[in-house]
Amino acid sequence: MKHKKSGELTIEKLGVYIIAGLTIAVLMYVFLIQGEGGLQKLGGNVEGLKKYAPDFTKHLEAEELPSTQTSLPQEHLGAIRSLKNTINSTLLAGKVGDKDNCFAEYGKLPNLGERQTSIEFRKEGSGTMMMVYGGVDGRTVIPEFTTEFENMVPCVIAGSDEVAENFFTKFIEGEEVSGSYFQPVDYVKIFYTETLEFPRLCTAGNRIMSRVGEDTTSYFDQGPNYHCNNLQDSGIFFSPDHQHICFIPTNYAENADQHGIEQGFVGGTKSGSIRLQLEKGEFKGGATQC
Repeated sequence: MKHKKSGELTIEKLGVYIIAGLTIAVLMYVFLIQGEGGLQKLGGNVEGLKKYAPDFTKHLEAEELPSTQTSLPQEHLGAIRSLKNTINSTLLAGKVGDKDNCFAEYGKLPNLGERQTSIEFRKEGSGTMMMVYGGVDGRTVIPEFTTEFENMVPCVIAGSDEVAENFFTKFIEGEEVSGSYFQPVDYVKIFYTETLEFPRLCTAGNRIMSRVGEDTTSYFDQGPNYHCNNLQDSGIFFSPDHQHICFIPTNYAENADQHGIEQGFVGGTKSGSIRLQLEKGEFKGGATQC
């Protein structure tokens, strides 16, 4: 590649010399020849010179670096901040000795949009990493929300009929149970799915999916991965011990099964629903508000 010598006359330098020379000539013409009234004519002369002067602004604009900041819709920003803050406060409450088995209101997520915004929780070592994606194709990491929650374990109220039924019996019907009522997982993804007709009918809405167990052959049949619009939780999660943060997937018909809890008993107004318990401040199964 041929490099420019320091004294070599470039087109840009030549343009600067031409403008300087023309400027001096115009000023001499205005003050020495035109005399009185010359300043009034100066504006027209300068405008005329613009036609012949090199346009250096294009060169300067080309040197500007494009912005790399990726933003989310304002309603998404507010909702995800609320979710992040609520998780932090729930984990912190465990350090000061708050009671176990509590429900937290993190704020209902808006429609996240097809290939627009998604949220992932990945179990890594003793903590969990939260990642938020957005941008034109929904695949750009939003650095503001990349967070490591120490000692957090993601979980779902789903994964098996036993887990969901125990949760329903204990916290909605208020009866004692034996056995687990939440399912720890290594991964949770919250995103939006459009209406699908194949391989089964799915209605559009926010969706939650997780890896439950090691059998990937039935991945989509295992709860809570089957239904599409399955996060009608009214912005509520559950924590059994201020360490596990459990999202509550919802189903459409069964009170409780491997796919989650019937949505009317979570964010709806059916008798004993979690939403009504939070509004009244009266909880079943020894639960409290986080």
